[in-house]
Amino acid sequence: MSKSIIIYIVIFGMVSLSVKAQKKFLMLDSLTEKYSIKHYTLKTDSFYFVKGDIELYNIMPSKKGSFALISVLPVQTYTDLWEKVNFEDIPENEVINPKSYRDYLERPLLWEKDRAPRLDLKLIKKVDGAYYISRFCLVEYFILAHHGSELNTPRHVINTGQSLMSIREMEVVFKKNFPDHSFIMTSFFTKNFPSVMIPYGSNDYMRIYLSKVYQIHGEKAYQFWTYAPWNKSDGFAEERGIDRFLYIPEKGIVGGSYDFYFKYFSTVRTLNYHLEKRKLSELDTNQMLENILEERIMVAEELK
Repeated sequence: MSKSIIIYIVIFGMVSLSVKAQKKFLMLDSLTEKYSIKHYTLKTDSFYFVKGDIELYNIMPSKKGSFALISVLPVQTYTDLWEKVNFEDIPENEVINPKSYRDYLERPLLWEKDRAPRLDLKLIKKVDGAYYISRFCLVEYFILAHHGSELNTPRHVINTGQSLMSIREMEVVFKKNFPDHSFIMTSFFTKNFPSVMIPYGSNDYMRIYLSKVYQIHGEKAYQFWTYAPWNKSDGFAEERGIDRFLYIPEKGIVGGSYDFYFKYFSTVRTLNYHLEKRKLSELDTNQMLENILEERIMVAEELK
């Protein structure tokens, strides 16, 4: 292959990536037309001591067996999750064409390497003729399965057929197998130092465990937690995602916790690219540690 062709491919690839990186916004109206969307609200005031809500949007493709979750998270000092904007001020090439929604909401469900949680997308909604942009979004991708624990359950898979395992039970298993290491789920809080994945040292080995099954208004609900380290001390550990959550078939994720988000100071990008530092939660270390070990979650207001 000639040098000129190689240069062309590299430049073309950089341009393609640049164009894709600029596409930041998903139109909620268009999403509703294309997908079945299950919307829920979580209250954060009594859980994280942050005044506000979290909005969950379960994006269900027509082909069952997987879904995407968009969580709209509060930014402290703002009383609303949404910022009113002039639609004309949003760069046209940053609004994702509905024809490309598959690339952002379905294709990652097919490829493991594309399922990492992402923070670079936002929602736009239209209310009474006015446009609003979500201040902060987390997008995650989940595969559904139902089989026994004897078979492997990879990362990002919600397996409702596995045996029950609580975080406290896992702590006992962990200490038996790795007596010289601190439990990765809690060591960040007890030792104030980032933890690494054990075993294997890679986040590729994170896993979602089922810990509880119970009824909510006559429907079976499954509560999960994510086995994952706290390996970032200078920003979001967004790979943890919604690290404990409640799932109901056909409804999607209807409750959960976002410890990675509310634990830290963080940089937030607003529409005009102004960067600000904000404290996200007044929850102290001991309270958050207790929430983890007791597997506490927020449950959707719509189900109370």
